[in-house]
Amino acid sequence: MYSEPEADFIPLRPLPDQGTIGVVAPSSPVEQNQLERGVAYLRNLGYQVVTGESCFARENYLAGSDALRANDLMHMIDDDNVDAVFCAGGGFGCLRILNMLDYELIADKRKMIVGYSDITALHWAVYAQTGLPGISAGMVASDFGREQVDPFFEKWFWPLIRKGNMQIALPSTDHAPHTAIGTAMAGTVSVLTRLLGSEFFPRVADPVYIFEDVDEPTHKLEGNLQQCVLAGIFDQVEAIFLGTFTPASREPFIDVPTPDAMFDRIFRAVRAPIIKGLDYGHINSKMAVPVGIPVELEINRNGTMLTLATNPFKS
Repeated sequence: MYSEPEADFIPLRPLPDQGTIGVVAPSSPVEQNQLERGVAYLRNLGYQVVTGESCFARENYLAGSDALRANDLMHMIDDDNVDAVFCAGGGFGCLRILNMLDYELIADKRKMIVGYSDITALHWAVYAQTGLPGISAGMVASDFGREQVDPFFEKWFWPLIRKGNMQIALPSTDHAPHTAIGTAMAGTVSVLTRLLGSEFFPRVADPVYIFEDVDEPTHKLEGNLQQCVLAGIFDQVEAIFLGTFTPASREPFIDVPTPDAMFDRIFRAVRAPIIKGLDYGHINSKMAVPVGIPVELEINRNGTMLTLATNPFKS
């Protein structure tokens, strides 16, 4: 049902100081004023920025045709003058281009792809097909394009992007002492479940899942997580971190369980720590976290610590 990564962990190419960032929109169209502000922000930091055709395209709720978006992404991957690929925004659309990408070239170029939300499909597919990791983090129009970029977001984003530094400490002490090394797999639940049963869903021997979602009614979120239970993806899990699940604007049912009650009944049979309270998700003040990078987990009486187990970058 699942695909094994075709290679062991592949380190990403670093983004050098004053390097070049290619910006693409593999999902939905982005707001142009926000895109311009985001590009200006990156240029003010000293980076060269190249914007792809998809950043200015629109076809219904897609940033141009599937071919345009796929070609735009692959052009940035193939261009040796581009050091890293930052996504402009999310929405919907990555799922439609997964069969159109050159995964051999993606693995060979080793470029960092940065994004979250719908970009989950791209990150997980690339890791499933190649073993190349990604960075689940804010995007050019939706995060860097704000009139005031969130300082908490910046504090977590740039150390991971520039130096491969990440140390997450949570005051969670309601778990038994536990130490493990696993592979971080971060993403949006409603997006990653669409990959189940396909060659683009990575089979990971020792996953540390980091989940979030936005505007999903409770019964749909529970259904997506129950699908993961039935598929057995939690059978070998080292830990599950729960980020921010932004409430739905409307709940169709009158009697809705609390999020904690819903999570408890989903994960009651999981024999691994379930750690809540991570600042990751569709929020302004978000952490940047890895996809497909080995991490170390330590839980003791002082709390929970999650750190990278290896340097994700190599020239």
